[in-house]
Amino acid sequence: MAGGDLSVKNASWVDAVALDAFITEIRGAKEVTVYQKQPLPNYLLELLRDLTAAETRPEVELVAEDLSDVAYLRQLYSFGIELFYGVGLPGQPFIFLNARQGFVVEDNSAAALRSLSATDAEDLYYRLLWRRFGHAVLLTGVVKENDPAQSLFSLRLGGEREA
Repeated sequence: MAGGDLSVKNASWVDAVALDAFITEIRGAKEVTVYQKQPLPNYLLELLRDLTAAETRPEVELVAEDLSDVAYLRQLYSFGIELFYGVGLPGQPFIFLNARQGFVVEDNSAAALRSLSATDAEDLYYRLLWRRFGHAVLLTGVVKENDPAQSLFSLRLGGEREA
C-alpha cells in the first residue's frame, strides 16, 4: 500500500475467505470494528445483529463516512453498535476482529469477502485508527428525527442536551 491509498481492490495480498469460516471467526471475536462508506450487505448486517444479541457479545463499533441513510444508521444503533464518524475511509467496507485480523468486503455477494494477511491487516488497522480517533465523533444518545425529507437528525445526548 503506497502513500495514502487505502484501496485493496485486486491487491495480491488479499485472499478469498469462505463465509462459514468468517462467521466462525467473527463469533469468536472479542471486538469487531467495521469501517464503511456504504451500507453493509444484508448478510453481514444480519450477522452483526446476531452478534450484538448473543450472550457473549463482542464489542461492536462501526466507523462510517458519508452515510446519509438515517434509517440504516438508526438500525445499527438499535443493535447496540457504537457509531463513529471517520474521515478519509476507503471505498470498500473493512471488518477487523483485532489489529492483525482484517477482512474486506468487495461487493454485496457472500463470495466477495477477502482476508488480509496479518502484516497488511495490522498496517491498515493502524492507518485507519487515526482516521477514527483523529477525526471521529462518538454518536450516543437517542435519535430524534427532525426533517425526514432532508435526512437530517439530531441526538439527545444522555437526556441532557441536544446536538
